[in-house]
Amino acid sequence: MHATSSTNGVWSKCRATLHSWITHHRIPLAAISSCGAVMVTDGSVNSGLFVCFSAIALIFRQGLRFFFLVTMLCLSCGLLHLYRGYLYQQNTTKISVGSLQTMTVRVINISPQMTNTWQATARIIRADVADLIDEKIYLRGRGPAPLLGQAVTTSGRMSDLIGPRNEGQMDFAAWQRRQQILGQFSCQHWQPESEMNHMLWEATRSLRDAFRDSITVGLENDQPAAKVIRAMVIGEQPANQDPLLLSFRNSGTLHLFSVSGQHVNIVALILWWFLQRVRISRRLSILLLIPAIFVYAWITGASAPAMRAAWMATVFLSAFLFQRRPDIMNALGVVMIAALLVDGNALFLAGVQLSYGVVAAIALGLAVTRKYIQRASLFDDYLPRELYRNWQISASSKWHALLQSLSISTTASIGSAPLTIFHFGMVTPISIIANLALTFFVAALLAIAIVSSTLYMFSPKVAAWSNRANAMVAHGCINISSFFANIPGGHFPLSMRNEKHDVIRIFDLPRGGGACIIHTQNADQLLDTGNENQFRTAVLPCIRAFGYEPDTMIMSHAESAHIGGAALAVEQLPVKQIIASVAESRATTFQQMQHRASQMSVPIFIARAQATIALDQDVKWEILSTADPREKNAMSDERVILYRLHFHGYRILFLNDASQYTIEGWLKTSPDPLCDIIVVGRHSYELPLTENTIALIKPRAIIATHSDFPENEAIPPNWEMQLKQSGVTLFHQGRTGMVTIHHEPDGILQIDGFLNQQKLVLPVPVK
Repeated sequence: MHATSSTNGVWSKCRATLHSWITHHRIPLAAISSCGAVMVTDGSVNSGLFVCFSAIALIFRQGLRFFFLVTMLCLSCGLLHLYRGYLYQQNTTKISVGSLQTMTVRVINISPQMTNTWQATARIIRADVADLIDEKIYLRGRGPAPLLGQAVTTSGRMSDLIGPRNEGQMDFAAWQRRQQILGQFSCQHWQPESEMNHMLWEATRSLRDAFRDSITVGLENDQPAAKVIRAMVIGEQPANQDPLLLSFRNSGTLHLFSVSGQHVNIVALILWWFLQRVRISRRLSILLLIPAIFVYAWITGASAPAMRAAWMATVFLSAFLFQRRPDIMNALGVVMIAALLVDGNALFLAGVQLSYGVVAAIALGLAVTRKYIQRASLFDDYLPRELYRNWQISASSKWHALLQSLSISTTASIGSAPLTIFHFGMVTPISIIANLALTFFVAALLAIAIVSSTLYMFSPKVAAWSNRANAMVAHGCINISSFFANIPGGHFPLSMRNEKHDVIRIFDLPRGGGACIIHTQNADQLLDTGNENQFRTAVLPCIRAFGYEPDTMIMSHAESAHIGGAALAVEQLPVKQIIASVAESRATTFQQMQHRASQMSVPIFIARAQATIALDQDVKWEILSTADPREKNAMSDERVILYRLHFHGYRILFLNDASQYTIEGWLKTSPDPLCDIIVVGRHSYELPLTENTIALIKPRAIIATHSDFPENEAIPPNWEMQLKQSGVTLFHQGRTGMVTIHHEPDGILQIDGFLNQQKLVLPVPVK
């Protein structure tokens, strides 16, 4: 008799379990190998081959026939992705960049309209180049926006897709390329083409508007409850500066503000419960449920996550029609393979990775925890079920559902954590409990919304009563998210790109915007924020990507291009104090910042000449000059504060947009104006630093902002030539993008340009 060990027995059992799982889940392995093939043809050869061959190695043991089918599938997905990429590259060469053009397009997706601008994705209907018909472009315009599905003739200029100019900023151009968008079209004006309107688009638009009205009739549009209902039911997100978003973001439940797979599944469960209560057979219920799911996904905007969930639910429920056992992983595999065949670019989108990754994590988590949940049953294994009372059976069923929900919430949070850290630089462990608590409220909110939309067709007044009841549920969602968001340690930034040494990042923002983040090992500070849009799209993503936590916000002057995002920064960042340039200003953005700081109990201090603000032992701010408080009606560029940063022995002068009069006034009173680096913006009506000023300050490098539009924000070529002759190194932000100043361990200072990789090393200054 051969000797055996517990180790060998456990290993054999694990191998048998793995073999059994693979036998019943061959489709997900085929999907994984197809993903690897797409990665290879996209350029990620090493990682793609590893993924592909790892999956195929497991598939090989399932038989040569299946191995051959998977190999053919991988080739199909890879070659189709390669062919689509080739066509896209060919079409991008056919667009005429910079020239004035006129074309007719249909709006297929439109972003929420901002203050005076709009953005939309459109498909070309008619253009000078016939090969561009049915291709997609990105429209930008001012004033009122066209309607969804509307055919419009527009004139303007085409430009290339613009990538990020700041490190940590989302690569919007890469995202647009993945969407097969050829370029950006700046609309000078547009007019509708009524004869080219499409009946399906008009019906869709009317249905969406009616559904939106039905779920909020009887409620004020601006009240928080109405915003939550619209966000959770139809995915209409509030404005970015809305305080509602903060508690949901910090509690890890912001995904509830967009129609995703979770919403589609909840709606499906609600409809299934109703169909079972009216005694409709299972087969007919499924046949009614599948189109209902697609209708909900379509009228809420047909977002990619919602449509993926609708297709997954269709595959899952179809198993019942064919008398097969449904399986989440197999349904996910089928939908993933279909998505890769239709468009392999979807694999590289963060939303797709999150949605598929979370579903896979939930499926695996349920498979692992199923036995443990069954063991945690309230029933005694040796006592017949007939001896239990109804309330005991009901309690056991609810306990089982609670454990299963907790397992789903936990595995979803764990499965999404790596991608959340990589893409958003934040971890929310409290989301495990918060999602579990909010799921029941979201289900109730969606159920009442369905009832309201049904009642609205017969009596808007009765629907309004229903919506008032739903408003109470919405307030419950707000209170729960706020409670979990305020739990200490429930959320915290966690970046995969943490800085090991002190660093300064000077942002490159368009149209004269300015912002700078100073990071030390003990504290972070933010100088200016750019305008609201620049802060949201460039500054805040960088702060989150690197895990910065600025507790002090410093202002150079009360101008919207520099402090327009201050109110939003107070909400989104752990700001504990604000150093303002002036006490009063007519600027609306300054007043908004004051109001928001007062609401958040953030004190505002007025800058005082000769005062210092310490960040670290070797890093401190020095306020050189302040604005005259009597000149309340002067333009903002005439009320600029000058700062000097003492950074590990180096002196960095921040002139911002100061006028020559302000600079000369400081130079006359300063006993020691010498600085190593100057960071300078542009005054509205004056040229940059004069030759005499540079000679007095004697900088070794100048970092200057640049913007092609408006013209007064551009760096004059003759001034650039003057600096070159003076031996001063210029970091032209029109070419460098973001400029980063690193303090190295050996004491030297290295300056890097983000776009053109320009570098300069400054030796340790002589004291």
